[in-house]
Amino acid sequence: MITIREGRPEDLLEIVKLDGELMEFDRTFDATLDLDWPNSESARAFYTDRLARREGIALLAEDGGRVIGYLLGCLESTAEYSVPETAAVIECLFVRPSSRGQGVGRQLVERFEEWARASGAHRLRVAVSAANRGALRFYRRQGFRLFDVVLDKLIGGGRPAGSGG
Repeated sequence: MITIREGRPEDLLEIVKLDGELMEFDRTFDATLDLDWPNSESARAFYTDRLARREGIALLAEDGGRVIGYLLGCLESTAEYSVPETAAVIECLFVRPSSRGQGVGRQLVERFEEWARASGAHRLRVAVSAANRGALRFYRRQGFRLFDVVLDKLIGGGRPAGSGG
């Protein structure tokens, strides 16, 4: 049985592992990702803040006591000229491949939305690599729609994976 719970400080190492798996997966869509980041001091401070609910929230999905996925999110102010004023941002979401297709991601997003509403947010946001078609389909099924489009141009000699040329 899948359960969604709030993360605790003792979940730090599991979050580091999951974020490493997410970075490995996302690297196929974005060659600019730093695979060492999940083990950095700044990453651990970020995870610790979410686990302590200082600047957001950490949610973990478990199946029989085994962690199979996670979501990290925060609240942020939208631009001064925008209404509503607060958005809840999904910063990281990952479900281990062996547990996909069971509604785990949907349950994580639903629980995050509950937290966001209770925290006063009126909008959910997530950034996804344009090349990650599976994630785009997933978020659309959760009710997300294209809103802002951010375009990048790498000028330091690199290019995103899957950019074609």
